[in-house]
Amino acid sequence: MIVTKINRDAHLRSESKFYVAGWVASEGGETPQAKTLSEGFPEYYADYQRGYDECSSNTWKLSLPPFNVHMEARNG
Repeated sequence: MIVTKINRDAHLRSESKFYVAGWVASEGGETPQAKTLSEGFPEYYADYQRGYDECSSNTWKLSLPPFNVHMEARNG
């Protein structure tokens, strides 16, 4: 599924807060947080990393047609 401005909130509300944190970090261009050996709860970090990675992938998909055509029309 490609997440657009229209369905972004619904998508993020369906995920954990750790996934959302990763997504927002990626949107903001932040370096992903590093996992340390002393941390417990590896599933939380996995959700964070999945959110970060899926946002990055989604951003790339949005740069391809047909999504970027709307951007070019506004800028041209």
